[in-house]
Amino acid sequence: MPKILLKQAAVDKLSCPMNKSKADYFDTKMPGLLLKTLSSGKKTYYLRYRDIHNKTTERKIADATVIKLADARELAQKKLTQIAMGEDPFKAQKLLKDVPTVREFVEQSYMPYIKSYKRSWTTDW
Repeated sequence: MPKILLKQAAVDKLSCPMNKSKADYFDTKMPGLLLKTLSSGKKTYYLRYRDIHNKTTERKIADATVIKLADARELAQKKLTQIAMGEDPFKAQKLLKDVPTVREFVEQSYMPYIKSYKRSWTTDW
């Protein structure tokens, strides 16, 4: 896990070493910001920080082909500021993951309910 001063030209050129499946490059200018490069060629910015339980957490910020390094640093700074103030900037993403899909809702909630009172529930299924 090398620590280097990331520059936009370096981000464009960096790649994963041949004998590894991924490589992490930490930015020395913005603590917690890292660039992950995969053997497939995909590059992604991540933010590594300690959460409220003092546990090291790593969250995806953005795809490196979509967002420039300067914007990734600015975004990381905003998120670190929110974390320092006791907020969870990734809470909305967690909430969206907890929302059930239509299939899960039908199988877990809707079908058990209609089976209890509807004789033709098999047609609904």
